[in-house]
Amino acid sequence: MASSRRKRTEQEWPNTWLPSGDTILLEAVRSEPDDPRPGSVSGGIESLLKSGANPATENTKTRMFPLLNAAARQNPAMTKLLLKYKANPSQKHKDTGLAPAHIAAGEGNNEVLDLLIRYKVNLLAQDKNEKTAMFFAAKNGHAGNILVQAVTSCSNLLYS
Repeated sequence: MASSRRKRTEQEWPNTWLPSGDTILLEAVRSEPDDPRPGSVSGGIESLLKSGANPATENTKTRMFPLLNAAARQNPAMTKLLLKYKANPSQKHKDTGLAPAHIAAGEGNNEVLDLLIRYKVNLLAQDKNEKTAMFFAAKNGHAGNILVQAVTSCSNLLYS
């Protein structure tokens, strides 16, 4: 009697869904310990990305995706790794419309915001309530820092 379960190919396994609604990549990003050492990210996550894990795939229940999780955790090393493997810096949460720039600006995280800008994030993107990243920065007292960071990052891109 033939088994009804098909073996996953090497290209499919990194995009396997878990019962939580996560892919293996999103679970790995969420489980990655916060590491204060600059540039420190688990080699397992890069292995998943090299094996074809899709950095844009959302949790089927919460709609969270890896780059939004990295921004929410204020993890520049993870943000950089995901962007390197073609994560969309302007991807929005399907329910709220929040993008990684909204989170980074709201938290005043210049390092994550700089990475997003370098990968051509849309800083004018609006969430479902028509709020931009600058709104979240101003709401949390980070508008001056974020504005300076955005201008500096854009200037560096233009003149480098």
